[in-house]
Amino acid sequence: RVNIRKLKDNIWREMAGGDRRKSQAMDLAQPADMSLDGDDDLTALAGNQKFSDVISSLKNVYPTEKLEDLSVSFCFICLLHLANERNLRIEGDASLCDLVIAQDHFD
Repeated sequence: RVNIRKLKDNIWREMAGGDRRKSQAMDLAQPADMSLDGDDDLTALAGNQKFSDVISSLKNVYPTEKLEDLSVSFCFICLLHLANERNLRIEGDASLCDLVIAQDHFD
């Protein structure tokens, strides 16, 4: 069973965390009712990201047995939610084999 809220939070941490990724990896035993929304310092995307790289980086957060429960579909659904919440732009790359994720900044 996949906790979508944790997955979404972990995907955002991997995209926005930069060098802090490993130190910010959340404990998988953490109760589901604890929210990570208080991470105000992780509000900006760390440059343009490729969807395939984001998915690959989840190896830093989840143990192998948990990774087997995750699917690209779950990750994409979380990315769509994050795009809506964090003003992300999702576009196909030049070869249309991957997605490029960027953040729109409004002044």
